[in-house]
Amino acid sequence: MPAALSSSPAPVAPPSSFEDVKVGDTFTSAYVEITSDRIRTFIDATDDYHPQHVDDSSVSSHPVFRKACAQGVFLVSILDSLMTRGWLRHFAHSLNYGLDTVRFVRPVYVGERVRARYTVVLATIRDAQWGRVGVVSELLDAEEKVVLYAENIFLFGRRVDPNKATAAARGSVARRYAHPTTSTKR
Repeated sequence: MPAALSSSPAPVAPPSSFEDVKVGDTFTSAYVEITSDRIRTFIDATDDYHPQHVDDSSVSSHPVFRKACAQGVFLVSILDSLMTRGWLRHFAHSLNYGLDTVRFVRPVYVGERVRARYTVVLATIRDAQWGRVGVVSELLDAEEKVVLYAENIFLFGRRVDPNKATAAARGSVARRYAHPTTSTKR
């Protein structure tokens, strides 16, 4: 079920292009439950098996975990999924340019509910077609305590007059951000 889009602290209209983004905009998602089925599905998809994620007895003497907990990378995926299903779905064009910082603040256990909060901290024009947006992304537990902290960078499409846009400009992002080992020749 897709996460609902809500705004906090003040209502903010859902953006559709870079020009609609303002520093200070904050969006929150609905809560999702972290289930053992979700954790096992993630393990099956990634081969990220470690007993501390599925077996309570394996963490009985662990100094941090009190029982089996979700993988940190799984929580990053949940954070990204909540953003995609919520806030980012309003944009015609957006690219996740990467994460600058990720911190796993505390474990999340099976049965806990989490939600995401995203705060825009940077909005600058990149070029004629794209704006660069910095977002502080936080995964919160049911008590609104941060369990995961991340800093994301996105490229959001700008409002462009289609009569002035050129094929070369439309292809510029693919060339500019291609992996060094990836050829962009056509």
